[in-house]
Amino acid sequence: MSNIRRRGYLPHIESPGRSYLLTFRLQERGDAWLRQPEVASQIEGILLFRHRMDYSVYAWCIMPDHVHLVLLPLQGRKLPAILHRIKGFSARRCNALLGREGIFWQQETHDSLLYSDRDREAAVEYVVTNPVRAGLCQRVDHWRWSSAGYRAQMSAGLLGPWQWP
Repeated sequence: MSNIRRRGYLPHIESPGRSYLLTFRLQERGDAWLRQPEVASQIEGILLFRHRMDYSVYAWCIMPDHVHLVLLPLQGRKLPAILHRIKGFSARRCNALLGREGIFWQQETHDSLLYSDRDREAAVEYVVTNPVRAGLCQRVDHWRWSSAGYRAQMSAGLLGPWQWP
């Protein structure tokens, strides 16, 4: 059974046992802090740190001004609490890294409930091809700040062994 809740302006549907496609953006339009490797690295580490504790990550992509994430909350974990942890912790870390204060992320997160394996596969495809569609790279595995790029770098022995996936 799904529950519809409002966390801000948008309605949000929660359905235990289902995956989500999530998008969250920087507070200010035009900011591209996530383009900086040290900032993107912080976001990536935070996304992967809670993997298998609070959620299962299927795909992610850190774009210059927003993040896409496909995840499945683990049993007993609530999406609002997961987002609060990810966005809150990453905002504090990134603000400190950038030497700034203030709101880092927009309050709202766009979430799409994925009803089937086919929906989840389409969402993963959308997420990993986002940098190609945006003209940031020519192949999905060339964008370092995505699950596809992460896998490619792990295969090449360029990254340490996170326990993902």
